[in-house]
Amino acid sequence: MRPSAIRRAGLAGIAASLFLAPGPGTAVPAGQPGQLIEPAQALALETALGLPQALGFGVSADGRRVVLAAATRNRSTLFLTAAGARPGVLTEGRRWDSAPRFVGDTMSVVFVSGRRPRGDEEETGRLFRLELGGEPEPLTEPDLVARDPAVDAAGERIAFLGRRAPGDEPDPGPGWDVWLVPAGGGNAERLTGHPGDEGPPVWSPDGVRIAYTFASGAGRDLAVLALGEGGGPLVLTAGSDQPVRGLPAWTPDGDGLAWASGASCDPRCPDGGFDAVVFAGADGSGEPYALLANERDLAEPRFRPAGSAADELEIAWIEADRGSRRIHRSRIERDANGRWTPAGRARVVTRGAGVAAGLRWSRDGTRLFALHEAPAFPRDVWSWPVTGGRERITDTLFPDIDVRSFSRPERIEVERGAITVGAFLYRPVSPPEGAPAPLLVHVRGKAGDAWRNGFNPIVQLLTAQGYAVLAPNVRGTGGRGTAFAALNDADWGGADLEDLVALTLAAQELPDISPDGACIFGVEYGGFLALAALARHPDLFACGVEAMGFADPRTLARTLGPERRAFVEGELGPVRGNLENYRRLSLNGEAEAIRAPLLSFHGEEVPEAPLAAKLDFLAELRARADYPLVELTFRGDAGRSVFRWETDRGANYAYFQKVLEFLSVHLQVN
Repeated sequence: MRPSAIRRAGLAGIAASLFLAPGPGTAVPAGQPGQLIEPAQALALETALGLPQALGFGVSADGRRVVLAAATRNRSTLFLTAAGARPGVLTEGRRWDSAPRFVGDTMSVVFVSGRRPRGDEEETGRLFRLELGGEPEPLTEPDLVARDPAVDAAGERIAFLGRRAPGDEPDPGPGWDVWLVPAGGGNAERLTGHPGDEGPPVWSPDGVRIAYTFASGAGRDLAVLALGEGGGPLVLTAGSDQPVRGLPAWTPDGDGLAWASGASCDPRCPDGGFDAVVFAGADGSGEPYALLANERDLAEPRFRPAGSAADELEIAWIEADRGSRRIHRSRIERDANGRWTPAGRARVVTRGAGVAAGLRWSRDGTRLFALHEAPAFPRDVWSWPVTGGRERITDTLFPDIDVRSFSRPERIEVERGAITVGAFLYRPVSPPEGAPAPLLVHVRGKAGDAWRNGFNPIVQLLTAQGYAVLAPNVRGTGGRGTAFAALNDADWGGADLEDLVALTLAAQELPDISPDGACIFGVEYGGFLALAALARHPDLFACGVEAMGFADPRTLARTLGPERRAFVEGELGPVRGNLENYRRLSLNGEAEAIRAPLLSFHGEEVPEAPLAAKLDFLAELRARADYPLVELTFRGDAGRSVFRWETDRGANYAYFQKVLEFLSVHLQVN
């Protein structure tokens, strides 16, 4: 596929690419196999940014069909498929269609549809039901914003998170609450009303209770609401030191719940910092206790819904391991004290490199489903039968992309006192003979974000152009448990920056990597580290790229909204009472030391990246008449495309194009 062809390919073409079918516009007679394609296309920028991105999926009751939500050019579309089948396009609107769920044993789907605010990581919009072959019908009113639907096993009711859309009043009232609506349509009923935001609802197996989390002083607590009985919810974690992260999971008999815990993390934190799976009785009896524990992150516990004896269960979960996130399974049994405990060795379901998310069992318990990705293939739906083997259900990589050109990373580790820090190094697949590859140090975004051993088309694009890309995971990043994630608390730009420097020096000592003139590239918190590296280690870096970053944490905390300010203060402490430390961490007054050229991106209206937090630092650079500073500003809120590519593909394309142009001048490939 030529890069220009991506613009012309409609949804039918994208659907074809999802399953290794012929390219866009190619007709295949019914009953005949598709044409065998010899992949020969290397990634170009337009190709990399044009790849569909799998966002979520639903599995039919019989486990045979999957509906996939995939981002395609500034919108998300639903596709229906089965293993080995060609996909069908379910929705073709110009809005975000996401969070698909099958309704009971029927072939109808509920989903969320609506224009999602750019940069919003949550699925938001209006709830619809779609009978396959028909047209979507709304289940909720336009003024009720919905997300995270959950259908009961009978397919009769849909629980979801909802909140009233802002009208004439600036504050619509409480945040996200749990609501209920009949699957066939009718009036929606609000079930909860905690002061903070509730988490996604999870139905009990018998369909008479709903488990959910809610914001509390300790992080997030877990509650169970019995429908039709009146009274308030039963809080299972009140006073517990086991805050809840992610979705809780019911045991098959509905007697107990398990959840990932062990971290102090922003409620939007996707998967980092969990180092235990905790169990509690659903009736509130007994204290919660650790069912599984590890120094690595544990997430998404899911009980096998069938095939277990009364005194024995099976549980699956996702465990972080050196940048990968692997699915594990284990039997559990009751010990002498009546507590559940692992029985025998856990089985690793997904071996080798890769990142799994969205774990779930089929209703009959015969297979697991999840989104899975690895350096050589993007995120797609896979299934793993309990009898062994695996099956790829979707394939979102364009069929003529040559995966042989993708770089497989090697791992670098450096001892830093009592801890070990690591990084992934992506080398060019076909470097010029006898010429070392210039090194680009690519720092992750928000504080705590970690590089995973998954698919990143931009990293692959950079290696295809001859750069070696170093992806560091310094102290403070997720994936290695709570203690490691807390190591840079109150010390942003301190020991974590020195970790980054040590990893950069280690990479430069490797064969075929240029020992001179590395460039550093970071977004948001990664942008802060990039500026700190340029100012505090001016001899190490030949150039820098910073996007939507900051230089002064104090100004950052004071100009962010309440939720994001809470995250910063959770890392650094409240500004009041810690002012001296905030001043110590600030880069203001240090710009004079920078010698390397800098490309800096700003946004006019990006609340999560206030320009005020780096204005003084930039003013110091601007005051130097001989300093090569390049500044580019996104109009409006288009700068959010830096955080989430699918929000504005045009702005994102322009952004990366400027980055590549800058690198071609200041980090040349021989």
